[in-house]
Amino acid sequence: MNFKNKFLYSVTKNILSKNNTFKGFHRGESCYFFGNAKSLKYYDLSLFNDKVSIGCNFLFLHKDFNNAGVNYYYNGDPFFLYPYAKNLYTKKFKKNTIGKLFVQKVKENPDINYFINISDYPMLRGKNIFYLHHFGEHFTDYSQCGLDTAFTATKSALSGMLGIAIYLGFKDATLVGFDHLLKPKASEHFYEYGKLDQVYEPTALHENFLIEAQKFLNLRVVSPNDSYKGHIIPHINYEHLTGNRALFRENTEIIENRDLEKLRNSDFGFSITKNEFLNNNPGKLNLL
Repeated sequence: MNFKNKFLYSVTKNILSKNNTFKGFHRGESCYFFGNAKSLKYYDLSLFNDKVSIGCNFLFLHKDFNNAGVNYYYNGDPFFLYPYAKNLYTKKFKKNTIGKLFVQKVKENPDINYFINISDYPMLRGKNIFYLHHFGEHFTDYSQCGLDTAFTATKSALSGMLGIAIYLGFKDATLVGFDHLLKPKASEHFYEYGKLDQVYEPTALHENFLIEAQKFLNLRVVSPNDSYKGHIIPHINYEHLTGNRALFRENTEIIENRDLEKLRNSDFGFSITKNEFLNNNPGKLNLL
């Protein structure tokens, strides 16, 4: 660590020590991860409440969220909750409507343990709010990635959830809504307009984290149908896993209109409406 990060660690280590209570808490258990991919528009999340679950990002916008049995939630983006922030899409500083929405949903779901970046400590506190940070350290492997020290697996939501699950002691995880781990994969998110598409890419996003995590966890990813196969890790068909057929629901059916409007006004380039989808995805009329 450089001097700045050593100082930051010294003034926050007592806050991070609160995370010790989770070490090995679920040793030997199985869990679900919930991503934010478009395949969630086809799944009944209540069919996954038989195990402990870890969610991320905007999962709590889904109307099935309260029936999914989510116990833990991760968002490691720094300065994510401040009133004004740099928009990652427009690169401009503006009112942070996304952060405000996140805080609102956290307060509406007080029984979940949230892991957020230590930079947002001034913005959100509570007995169920826990913090993490990398302190300038680079990821090497998950054995050196602790919730109570330098949490270096912050490259993506998936890498962070893997680090949390390993720290908690889970033995295996079934990944739901992680379409970038399928081949072909589907683009966009469950809160965006349209049906599943098929995008062929040679490698999975942040593949190194996934490979390293398999030293600690047995992993599999849920696929919406037999047209999508596991890439890097094995897959299991949704119908085979749950006994139910995958049924498409549009974003307006699974998300409250007021929340969709907040996403539209965030200027993050989301394809919330049909017209936005057509503008952002020319040539994909077959997905309407």
